Amino acid sequence: MPNPQPKDYAIVVGIDDYPLYGTNGRNLSGAVRDATRFHTWLLDSEVGGGLQPEHCHLITSHGDPMALTQAAIDLKFRDLWTKARNAEGGRRFYFYFAGHGQLILSQNTLDIEQSLCLPQWSPDMPNAALNADSYPKVVRKCMPFEEIVMFLDCCRAPAIQVVALPSTVGCIAFNTDYDQVNTMVYYAAEPMRLAFEGDIGDAAEEEEIEVQGFFSTALIEALEMGSDRDGGGIGAEALWNYLKLRVPQIADVSGRRQSPRRGSFQFSDNVVFGSASPQAENGESNFEIRFSDERTGPIRLVDSGAGVLRDGPPASGPWQVHLNPGETYMLIDDNNDQQRAFVFLPGMEGKHDTF
Repeated sequence: MPNPQPKDYAIVVGIDDYPLYGTNGRNLSGAVRDATRFHTWLLDSEVGGGLQPEHCHLITSHGDPMALTQAAIDLKFRDLWTKARNAEGGRRFYFYFAGHGQLILSQNTLDIEQSLCLPQWSPDMPNAALNADSYPKVVRKCMPFEEIVMFLDCCRAPAIQVVALPSTVGCIAFNTDYDQVNTMVYYAAEPMRLAFEGDIGDAAEEEEIEVQGFFSTALIEALEMGSDRDGGGIGAEALWNYLKLRVPQIADVSGRRQSPRRGSFQFSDNVVFGSASPQAENGESNFEIRFSDERTGPIRLVDSGAGVLRDGPPASGPWQVHLNPGETYMLIDDNNDQQRAFVFLPGMEGKHDTF
């Protein structure tokens, strides 16, 4: 169903280009693509974010990377504040970032802040980074919004020498109810850990393989899939539940370890993103299970109640099965008692896995 949100605003930043980051630079391959995909979802007025184009600024490092400075971002930030103020207030403010990032540790390691690296970042320009924590503070204290949602697809490894720059946007008179603004921050990784990007796709299925951030891939999957709630869309808590299951799963395929985290703020399914809904179940197969050459079987597929949904030798595969999103299943090779348990997530529908 249509989902126009004329009172929502967004800053979306994607940075691939880091020519000074290390001896030969340390460019990324998927950050701009991820930011562009999220921006596209935000502008989708049917089942996406429903933002008006003039309320949604996409800022990427394509073209002249060194032109992407804090001033360039903050001027867009201020522009949206002006628009919201002239419209007598806004509902939700989105801030999305994909690129390199680092944690900032104070000398006593008690204070931890997140930095977002700009294209100019290098060991001898360690302060060319945004202080991510300063932006929601500006929104809460100065801007007329009810909610702030941040998606930060970047590393959180520590860098004591970094002093990231706080937002240059600010105000003299604070909002009297700034402590009532609902703030939600979704991080791509745990503190002290890395976030990764990699090839997402399946050459065997002749899908186009593209480098994408693991976190952003799971995020877009969830937003585009939605949930079965009345009216569609996915709630903030349901989105978190999806991310904490799906991100490690994507990382594991690439031999990586990555688990998302969220800020200790107010997450509620009363906060809804988009209006997408999964297709109605009709009993037809929605997943394919393939078997590797090492499988001798017989193989069993069981549900969370230990009920056998299907069994047989590997030669009977691949199996076309219908699984229910959100439920847990287990594959068992009775010859060697090898097992694999998995949660069937909405983003897995129409895909396959090899056991």
